[in-house]
Amino acid sequence: MPDWLTEKQAQAYLGVSRATLYRWQRAGRLTVYKVGRQRRYKRADLDGLAVPIVREVPDEEAEDR
Repeated sequence: MPDWLTEKQAQAYLGVSRATLYRWQRAGRLTVYKVGRQRRYKRADLDGLAVPIVREVPDEEAEDR
C-alpha cells in the first residue's frame, strides 16, 4: 500500500465516511495535505487513528447472558 492515500482510499482504509474524515480534520486529529484541488493523507497518520472500538457491557446485561 502506498504511503500517501487519496480521500477514497483513506475512507476505505479506516472504514469511515467522508464526513468522519472531515470531522477529524476540523478537530485537529488528522492532517490533510492538498495537492492542487485533491486531498491526500499519510498512511502513518491514519494508522494513529485506527483504534479498535470496544463496547463495555454493563453488569446487568452480562448477567442476562
